[in-house]
Amino acid sequence: MNKPAANSASPELATAPTPSATVGQAGPLLQEIQRMVAEKTSFKATDVVAVQQNVFDQDFTLSASFVLYKNIKVTPINGYFKAQSKDHRTPSDDLAQTGMVALIEKLEADAEKRLDDKVKNHPGLPLDLEEGTYLGTAARFWSLQKCQTCNKEGEVVCDMCKGNREYVCPDCHGNQKLPCRASGCDQGRTMCMTCLGNGEVVQEKDVPYEFSGGGKEGGPQTVKYQIVKEMIPCPNAECVKGTVPCLACRGNAFVTCKRCAGKGACPCEKCKKTGKLSCPQCAGSHETGLMYEACIDLKIHHQTKLRAQSSEHARKIFDLEKDPIQIANLATSVVQQEYVGWRGLDNHRMLQIVYGGHIDIESIELACNGKKYKAIAYGKERKWLTQGGIVESLVESDFEELRKVGNQIDAHQLFLIDYKTPQKVVQRFVSIANNLDVLQTVGSEAYESPHGQESRTLIVKCAQEMKFNYARLYLAWVCVAIFCTMMGLWLAIGSTGFWEFLIIGVAGYCLSLVLIVKMDGDVDQLYARSLPSVKKFNVLDAAGKPLLRGGGWEVWSGNGTRLVPSRWVWMFYWVLMTCLFYWFWVRRFFSWLFGSG
Repeated sequence: MNKPAANSASPELATAPTPSATVGQAGPLLQEIQRMVAEKTSFKATDVVAVQQNVFDQDFTLSASFVLYKNIKVTPINGYFKAQSKDHRTPSDDLAQTGMVALIEKLEADAEKRLDDKVKNHPGLPLDLEEGTYLGTAARFWSLQKCQTCNKEGEVVCDMCKGNREYVCPDCHGNQKLPCRASGCDQGRTMCMTCLGNGEVVQEKDVPYEFSGGGKEGGPQTVKYQIVKEMIPCPNAECVKGTVPCLACRGNAFVTCKRCAGKGACPCEKCKKTGKLSCPQCAGSHETGLMYEACIDLKIHHQTKLRAQSSEHARKIFDLEKDPIQIANLATSVVQQEYVGWRGLDNHRMLQIVYGGHIDIESIELACNGKKYKAIAYGKERKWLTQGGIVESLVESDFEELRKVGNQIDAHQLFLIDYKTPQKVVQRFVSIANNLDVLQTVGSEAYESPHGQESRTLIVKCAQEMKFNYARLYLAWVCVAIFCTMMGLWLAIGSTGFWEFLIIGVAGYCLSLVLIVKMDGDVDQLYARSLPSVKKFNVLDAAGKPLLRGGGWEVWSGNGTRLVPSRWVWMFYWVLMTCLFYWFWVRRFFSWLFGSG
């Protein structure tokens, strides 16, 4: 029901608005927005001013259906079942079931009376009612008879050994032996390794060769002249046509079954060689039966509905809050309007009651930084429907200096080096609490903040700018230092060709090494002053993967791309520049000055 109001308001919220706070008062909603602006932007709480603030009542109806289901549970029991004092034993299962049917009718009547008394006399919606078993059985009916499976013996024949205490071996199927599966075994014989299956081996012997002449007397002589190879039978006594008996089966082509040890049967482990098993139906108790127990189960169904001519914001709230119980918790009040009563449906009974309630929707118009915003909250807990984008809009102003630095990165000259401006801008940027969240997601494409895409680019560019400007500053110092060093070297040793070039290179290397050490300290101090909260720019995403890694001289992106050259790249560059600078400029200067080559 809408409250009467003296002041008019937007018709889209309600037909009869009621302002809850006059303009300029710091209500709870205004205080919450001022706190967020002060924490997440560079603006102060006093910069946010309320232009108009009103609270509207949105009526709705809630239909509650309480359904009682009759449920008879049947549980198999055996002779080990222990009955309670209120349980009833019957001679048969049929009689137990008949007694339970009469009992559940009484239980249902008792459950209806209990639920009706609780719900009908409750001033509001009974939120303490839970679904489940609402009323259990007062007594159980059960019966036990002789077990038909084991004939009241408590044991049955083992289904694995059929009572024989052992079963036929599944490997040899009672044959006690298995075909030999040794490699190369064929009918109990394998290839002879002496003759390699040929049945013969090669034998070498000396063949005499006779010729005449050459002797002292000129007569014939006998001389061993050549070695002749011939094939002879295999010397292995067991070899027959290139095969010998298999070592695994001894030439029998069969081996003893290992599973049954050649007995053809295995002892039954399932019955532990007894041939009997405990009866699965009675568990060895000789009796089986059924137990019947009745219970009444409660199911609760809620459905909400807005009144006619509801505001657009109210429809959004009810679309957002899908759970009717949650809406009831947010409502200012929920009262019973109509008692529909009980209805019988098949195997259950249903009680239906209609409740009426209203939920507060608070609208506040704000002004800050020359712009107006509109925020809407609802419910007793003042949940936000929208904040009007005030925080995102105000944070945009924090990027103005960052944009300027990012747009002017390439506009530099060698000796007009500015490394303090990027440092101050980044230091100011990370000092804002909301922007710390931005830094933690630098490089993440999943970041959905309106200023996330721009901040990602600008922060990385500022980091590069600080690094690069420091490097250029030290490079200028290196050039001056080398010029002075070369003058001293020229005057001391003059021009000596190879040694001159070697000394110049070593001098450039030493200078670059000293300057790099000094630059590392300066850059670390820079990060300590400007980026203390991100630990030298080691930024991780929500999964713990690096988005931006840095510290000292190096800055890397999460995909492994180097954003700033490493120290070794700079060192090589400086050594090369030292030699070239000396060779092309210092030598010419001294040659012109002293008139020598």
